[in-house]
Amino acid sequence: MFTSQPDHHRRNIVQAFSYRARPAILSTPTGEQEPAVILRSGERIHGILPIAQALKLADQIADAVEAHDTSPNSPPPASTPATKEPSK
Repeated sequence: MFTSQPDHHRRNIVQAFSYRARPAILSTPTGEQEPAVILRSGERIHGILPIAQALKLADQIADAVEAHDTSPNSPPPASTPATKEPSK
């Protein structure tokens, strides 16, 4: 399991609040279009995923969250709820 550096905590939290996933259209070189998901933070595009890959990533994220719910070595929850945006 990956462990972040303590001195990156604030940056990691602020960055986490900037990530967004939205519907998108993926255009092929032949002009066809398929449903997709765009991953962004602010104005930066991190990727455009075809639906199959978006579902795979969503499943991996759910598995990672679940691993914390079931691991005997999981740290206790942070004192700041994940739903509260950090003050700037």
